[in-house]
Amino acid sequence: MRSFLICLLAACFAFTAPLNAAEAAADPFKVLPLEDEFADQSIMLLKHLQRQPIERSWEREVELARIRNEDDWKAYKEHLLRDYRKILGLPFPERMPLNAEVTRVLDRGAYRIENVIYQSTPGINVTANLYVPQSGEPPFPGILFPCGHWHEGK
Repeated sequence: MRSFLICLLAACFAFTAPLNAAEAAADPFKVLPLEDEFADQSIMLLKHLQRQPIERSWEREVELARIRNEDDWKAYKEHLLRDYRKILGLPFPERMPLNAEVTRVLDRGAYRIENVIYQSTPGINVTANLYVPQSGEPPFPGILFPCGHWHEGK
């Protein structure tokens, strides 16, 4: 029996090897089969992302069809809330003091820019610009712009 399986495996390899060798000789960097879905690799990700809502919609229909009573609905609702919390990174960590400091204020007439440093977590400082309007009725809207750093500077 073992020798039969080895012969069968060898025969399968012998018939497919020339095809793979011919394809490899034509383009050694080609690793995907010649199917419509993979024919144009530049849009392969787009096609994959376009399929996701369709697949998810079908899965949701199946999940909703399983709901027969209030207990089923409560279980489904808890499942959704658990997933939403996971996606949002909940529960959030315990609130800590920001220890914010304003290092400089730039007056721009209608608004001011406050350069601030705060701690996102203890020991981790974040620099940011806070844009605050200087006219109007409080409470004022504000824009906080965290400043990033990369190899070319700030």
